[in-house]
Amino acid sequence: MDLTKTYFEQICPELLESEVKIVIDNVLDLYKPADVYPQAVRVVAKSLFPDIIKDEKIVYIDGTDKIKKAIEHLRIAYAELDKIPQSKLTDGTGMTMIDINSSIHYLKEELSNLESKRAF
Repeated sequence: MDLTKTYFEQICPELLESEVKIVIDNVLDLYKPADVYPQAVRVVAKSLFPDIIKDEKIVYIDGTDKIKKAIEHLRIAYAELDKIPQSKLTDGTGMTMIDINSSIHYLKEELSNLESKRAF
């Protein structure tokens, strides 16, 4: 694992640069570099900066959380378009709905791939 400053900034985006440096030092005092994982970093950061790090939420630096959010937004968009009466539905809107469903499908596949890689 590449324990760069960027890695720690992605895990704890709430922290300032100086605070990230403190977290890095503390994490490396507690863990061997090979044993560092995102949740451990969050726990250490929360213990050091409880007023800034409000929770120990899981942070996915691989973008998993962003993909899940995108899927949810696409589902909402589809649901809104689905409220259009059939008599008013245009070809363009129908094609967009098909594209949204395709996008949801491909993002779910991507999500499955990321989650399966994380399991190993």
